[in-house]
Amino acid sequence: MSAPRTALGRQADGLDDHWTVDFARQGKTVVHTPRAKHPRAHEVSPWKSP
Repeated sequence: MSAPRTALGRQADGLDDHWTVDFARQGKTVVHTPRAKHPRAHEVSPWKSP
């Protein structure tokens, strides 16, 4: 994996203790998908959509 993508992943992982964000491109659209870091994430830090 390239250094910029690795750095972006590290930055996304550091946004929250319980959640991270996966990102992908679909054509010209960037899709962000929240992903729990542990099984109880939804209990200790419920996901709030913007």
